[in-house]
Formats: sequence, C-alpha cells, structure tokens
Amino acid sequence: MAIAYKLLRMKGDKLYPLFVLSDQEIPIGVWLDAKEGERLTNGKVKSKLGPLQFRPGWHLSDIPLAVHIGIKEDGVIKYMHSDNVWCECEYSDEIDYQSEVEKNGKGYKAMMDTIPVNGFYRFKTSPSMLGKWIIAGRMKINRVLSDKEVEEMRSSYLSRRNFLVNTFNDMGLHTFNPMGAFYVFPCIRSTGLTSEEFCEELLNDQKVACVPGTAFGDAGEGFIRVSYAYSLEELKLATEKIKLFLDNLKNRSH
Repeated sequence: MAIAYKLLRMKGDKLYPLFVLSDQEIPIGVWLDAKEGERLTNGKVKSKLGPLQFRPGWHLSDIPLAVHIGIKEDGVIKYMHSDNVWCECEYSDEIDYQSEVEKNGKGYKAMMDTIPVNGFYRFKTSPSMLGKWIIAGRMKINRVLSDKEVEEMRSSYLSRRNFLVNTFNDMGLHTFNPMGAFYVFPCIRSTGLTSEEFCEELLNDQKVACVPGTAFGDAGEGFIRVSYAYSLEELKLATEKIKLFLDNLKNRSH
C-alpha cells in the first residue's frame, strides 16, 4: 500500500467525488473499490462537468496540489472551491499497470478503459497539471487534511523545486522553472557528453542516478531529468555530488 492525496467535495461532514459519481458518499477508513461511471453513447463518462474521457479508477495525487482544478481569475486557476478538501489516503499498489497502458501509445493513449484492479498507473489529464494522476483500483481515505497541513506540503514542494532550479543554474546547467511536473530538466550540453554518457558516468563516479533526456524521445538529447520527490536534505547531498562530478570532468579535460 502507498500514500497519496485526493481532492474531494465536503458537504456537512460527508465526502463526495468532485465530478464522476458525485452523489455517492465516500466514507473515511474503509477500503473502497473504484466503480465505473455511467458511460455515454459517445464513449465518454457522465460527470458534473459534462462528458469526460472514460478512464475509471480513483484519481489521486502525489501531493495535495492540483493547479488545473479550481476557480479562475484572469484566465488562471488561483483558488480552490470552498467546499473542496484534500484527504490523505492509501491505495493498492500491488500491480503496476504502467507498462501495459503504454502499449496503447504515448500521452493521452496511455490509459485504460477498465479499472486497474489491485493496482495503479499514472496519467496526465491536463498539460497544466503538476505531475500525473495516480489512477488506482482501490483506496481508503485516512483523514481530511487541515489547510495548514496542505500549505506546509505545498511550500515544501515549491522550496525543493526552487532549490534545484537555482542550484543547477548556478552550476552552469541551464534549467527552466517547471510548471507541470515533479522534476527538472537541466541542459548538460556544455559538458560535451550525451545524455546517456552523462548519467552513466555520474552514476559510476558519484553514485547519483538521473534519467537521460533521451528516455523521453530524441528531443531530450542534451538534457537529464532530476526528480524532486525527495527531501531537501537528500537533494542537497545529490547536487553536491553532481557538482563534484562536474569539477572532475573539467579537471579531466585539462
């Protein structure tokens, strides 16, 4: 079992889904199997927002933040609805369906039209969202988070993101500020190494693992992907080792 967060609507002291099957109460402390919503003749699912892509399963988040859901101001979502709350939950991670859904294709094709029984996969429903939804077959709501807890978690996430962006830029590895992910994409072209060479040599030299940008397509050549789903202390240690690796590269070239 793994921990994640779910955005729900609170009416009185009861919890309900936001959009699909929005009239069905979700109790706290009970393991619940996901249900399919009503499928329309066009193949989509009935929801409070209108027809949506049919993608059954509990939609959960790694952190309590959904920048693509809420109230817009000047065309940008800035606030949560007053009756929306974040809940800490557990979900079944017995089976990872990711490799299965990716057989259907990339992007919006990498999904299931059936419930991921006893397991999960990840899917990005909006280009503006942070990370991807965890689509799970079973979950249990542990508790409703307070506004203070949510703000502390968000602040921690933003501080880790800002730390990595600033640190890599200070190293000379140009890094833009990500708005839709839990990772940064530093440019390593200045080292003269390919993405795969950089990651392999970094691992051998400093025991730090990164993902070559080419793992996400040819356009990723010259970049590496670094996740900030770690503690700030772990990220500080890792970036110190990356700095040492860069220094070793410079000394090697002289």
